[in-house]
Amino acid sequence: MKYFIFVSLITLIGINGCSEPTYPSEYSNQIVVQGYLMANQPIDSIIVRRTARLEEYVSESSLAINGATVVIAGNGIVDTLKAMPGNTGFYTSMRNPQNIIKPKQTYTLFVRTLDDRTVTATTTVPDTFHIIGKKAFPRVLHYRKGPNDDPTKLYTIDWTSSNTFSDYITSVTSLDSLADQIQRDFRNNEDTERKPERTSYGFNYIDITHAEIPWFTFNYFGQHMLAILAIDKNYYDFIRQRNGGGTDIREIRYNVTGGLGVFGSTAMDSLVVTLAP
Repeated sequence: MKYFIFVSLITLIGINGCSEPTYPSEYSNQIVVQGYLMANQPIDSIIVRRTARLEEYVSESSLAINGATVVIAGNGIVDTLKAMPGNTGFYTSMRNPQNIIKPKQTYTLFVRTLDDRTVTATTTVPDTFHIIGKKAFPRVLHYRKGPNDDPTKLYTIDWTSSNTFSDYITSVTSLDSLADQIQRDFRNNEDTERKPERTSYGFNYIDITHAEIPWFTFNYFGQHMLAILAIDKNYYDFIRQRNGGGTDIREIRYNVTGGLGVFGSTAMDSLVVTLAP
């Protein structure tokens, strides 16, 4: 699976995709899709699920829609995805050789369920770009120490501009599952909850092609991937719908026809560093 910072559809959509209070009598069984394409990468998984009743106990497997026909088409390819073994509701490409998603091209998602309901969506993939000075970037960072060991200075990543995109997102992802967690000065000693491996930050970089790396984005020592993503309008509209965090959601915009969810795309460049004490 790709190192993305996607917002969970189950969290964002809630029970039936409405921002108003809902009741069991208002339940509408709808198809929910979630899928993203990445420039110059093979087709990744598409998730197909259903909405749930307010009083229903739900899990990923109970919401999964099995037996669907899932097709991605565009730029001369037509790829019918297959159910992913061990992951109900996930569909992935089994083509060999794999179809590669091309930047600046438009792709369509088509989903048909066994009861003959259909969902369609379209995305235009952002252009590729690259991190400037990647080879010269320090491969070992010392926590709370910036360039020349100055704790007041942070490291900065610069990148070239992409095209046909709506925003940039920056993220830091821990690649070492056994790495020690960073102890915060303000952390409660009784707080033993494991912190997220991935932290995303820095929205609204539309006209800016550089970003600092805040120390708060690191939750662990060890290896990390520092990534820059250029995202399309579909993905941008979807993730910007949180208002103040939590479950406070604005009017939800979906880019799919016939159901709920999001079908978007991105281009990404990244580098790997080691965070040391």
